[in-house]
Amino acid sequence: MPVQFKTATVKGNFMNNDLSNYRGENLSNNSSNRPGRPNYYIPVLLALMLGIGFFAGKRLAFEPVFIKNAPKANPSKLIKVLNQLDERYVEEIDQEELIDEAIRAMLEKLDPHSYYISSNEFQSMHESMQGNFEGIGIEFMIVKDTLTVVTPIEGGPSEKAGLLAGDQIITADSTQLAGRELTNSDVVKALKGEKGSKVELGINRKGENELLYYTITRDRIPIHSVMAAFMKDENTGYIKVNRFARNTYEEFKIGLEKLNSQGMEDLVIDLRGNGGGYMDQATRMIEEFLEDDKLIVFT
Repeated sequence: MPVQFKTATVKGNFMNNDLSNYRGENLSNNSSNRPGRPNYYIPVLLALMLGIGFFAGKRLAFEPVFIKNAPKANPSKLIKVLNQLDERYVEEIDQEELIDEAIRAMLEKLDPHSYYISSNEFQSMHESMQGNFEGIGIEFMIVKDTLTVVTPIEGGPSEKAGLLAGDQIITADSTQLAGRELTNSDVVKALKGEKGSKVELGINRKGENELLYYTITRDRIPIHSVMAAFMKDENTGYIKVNRFARNTYEEFKIGLEKLNSQGMEDLVIDLRGNGGGYMDQATRMIEEFLEDDKLIVFT
């Protein structure tokens, strides 16, 4: 369909493109014949109105949500339940926590390989894959609701302060870390912190009758992926890799070059207990031993 345009006539003298002769019409109710001056308020008001309209539209606009293959059941059921709990439950609820748990339960119904990672858990996992983090520098495990030091990380603040493998951390500042249900998130929250910040730990050590107190200054802690690289015998090298983090391949190459310089002919790569990580680091390691254009893995 052809588009029609209407033209508007503007009074004034525009001969020879000389705009200096133009005299705008007086827009007031004054019926006198004297020429009026241009009203400069109208364009300012229009611009102001457009600005307010744009701002209000941005604030009030709702982004539409489209659900592909929407289920027959009303998806708003979960929202209604959450709202009812928020309004009527006898105690205050944490909506984020409930939503996370609901998502976990849904994915657990699918298969053993589908699981949900919350934003906090993802951040913690991401940090552990970057090759360093800021904290007190220990490897730990929770034994019967008690935080136990497996080993202080070599060169870290805890080792420098004197913590030993087997120490039980009972308190961190005013936080009780023993005798209650304890999660990894609780431990991370209590012990991690910015470089230079301090935390006082109450330590139960075998053979001591009273708690020992250590004030530890948090620092940047390196996380090594290659835990060991040595010759088992005259011909056989051994490399232990406990994760595939961002710097794993570089650490592996250093260990490999060291063993090659010692006359290694055979190599054992120990991946027991390896929790996985970045696939590109694993494939780069494998490429050290395979010919070009060999298929490693597919998904």
